Amino acid sequence: MFPEGQEKALQEWQELEAEMKEKYMNDMRHLEIIEEAEAQEEGYREFLVKLTGAKITLLDALQHLYHFCNTLPATPYTVLAPIFTFEHMVSTKVSCKVILPNTVHSSVREFRSTDTWFTEKWARMDAAFEAYVGLYHAGLVNGNLLPSPNYDKDVAKAYAEVAKRPAVANINAKYDPWPAVAAAWQSTLTLYPSIIRILSGAREILRMKMIAPCQLPQLSDLTLYVDSKTVLHVKIDSEIGRTRKEINVTTANKITDVLLTSVFPSKMERDDGGFPLLFTPAEDVDDLENWLEHVQ
Repeated sequence: MFPEGQEKALQEWQELEAEMKEKYMNDMRHLEIIEEAEAQEEGYREFLVKLTGAKITLLDALQHLYHFCNTLPATPYTVLAPIFTFEHMVSTKVSCKVILPNTVHSSVREFRSTDTWFTEKWARMDAAFEAYVGLYHAGLVNGNLLPSPNYDKDVAKAYAEVAKRPAVANINAKYDPWPAVAAAWQSTLTLYPSIIRILSGAREILRMKMIAPCQLPQLSDLTLYVDSKTVLHVKIDSEIGRTRKEINVTTANKITDVLLTSVFPSKMERDDGGFPLLFTPAEDVDDLENWLEHVQ
């Protein structure tokens, strides 16, 4: 038997777990349907410049179009990327229109796919192909099918006035804190719990404890957009450090494994350990092993 109040918290935990799993599986099924349709649909079209031998096809036109837009001069309030819109037909097919940045002349700013497709992916590639061929015929792309920066006097003047930036720049390596956090479990004698609260408006729908082997910085509140109508807020409140003797790390690893496996069953290796962060019920449960057996 559980102390009064913990039965309700356990039930809320299980209900939320089931809801998260259902939403995840629904998204995965929808993604599988889209990927299957994209894999089954096929198309091929190419444009060849005979003088130079340069060629583009449906499969690579999209990346060429993005590169062209990236070479345009930057102006305030302008997004240097093509914008794609889709029109879904009654026949379940879809067509696509692409709009180029407004630094491109209005006569060659909009293009449409010539065919209709079963998936947005292929309709987008079709529209990109037509756009790039149109840019070539307008003289904005040269015989090697590369952007021509001097296609317009106004644009050439703008190029001379704006700062030039290389297409590729060296940057610092991405900082990944998790290896250091995972290694801290081997040496730390103090653990740092935090209470995570998930709220829908003013109503708290979930509370859990997160345990770290090192002191975390002050974390700002987070906003989760579950879908177009559901917005959740996450608050993280740090507690004082506790010794390893005060926290059952072995059972906390098992609880974390059960929680993550319920949501990502095909991606988890059942080793009951090795997590950089651990999750347990927010309330101090006298017997976590008994609690875990009841949940499973």
